Amino acid sequence: MFNLSNNAVPPVQFASDLDRMLSLLASVADPKASAERLQELNTAVQEAQVVIDGAAAVKAEIDLARGAVEQDKIDASKRLADERSAFASECEERLLGVALREGEAKAALAEAQASRDEAAKIEKEIRGRLDRLNKAAAA
Repeated sequence: MFNLSNNAVPPVQFASDLDRMLSLLASVADPKASAERLQELNTAVQEAQVVIDGAAAVKAEIDLARGAVEQDKIDASKRLADERSAFASECEERLLGVALREGEAKAALAEAQASRDEAAKIEKEIRGRLDRLNKAAAA
């Protein structure tokens, strides 16, 4: 049984198919028309080849430009990585310098505190001697 709702069979276009068939018969029947049609087709093929060659040349230029862009991207990434690495090294060097100066400052502060403590001790001793001398002189 046939399924009439199935559109698997393409619709027949009798008019256009018939027109093409009659046109083909007419061109075959007339050698001059056939030669002209072949010449037109040959010209169309040559023009199409020129367009294809032009497209191939443009594609080659685009591919070359893409390659240049990719290389620029690679160069920029490398340059950025190098700059980041140099910056990180510079920061690390500066931090080491700051840490060294901080250590020197702490050592100088400890030395100054020790000197202050020694000076306070000496001052106390001198004041004690002065007091004894004043008491001795007053007596």
